[in-house]
Amino acid sequence: MISYSDAKILCNNFKRYKNFSVDAFVHFYVDDYKFDSNNGIWADWRKALKILKHFAGIITPDFSTNSDFPEPLKIWNTYRMRAFDY
Repeated sequence: MISYSDAKILCNNFKRYKNFSVDAFVHFYVDDYKFDSNNGIWADWRKALKILKHFAGIITPDFSTNSDFPEPLKIWNTYRMRAFDY
């Protein structure tokens, strides 16, 4: 397994090889800000797909749903987790 942050770095290092592949799954079990920002996996999914296509698979992103979050935010983050699952 490899974190999404490390996967981005790896893709930058191998960007001259268009068809490289890595036999590892990408996980998102890091702080949300590392994969969910203005240019993160939700806002810029095409860029994320360009990175993720080089890996064997992904483990569904885990957007935070802390108990102290407002209910609409928890619902939104649950929706986003499930949307990536398909």
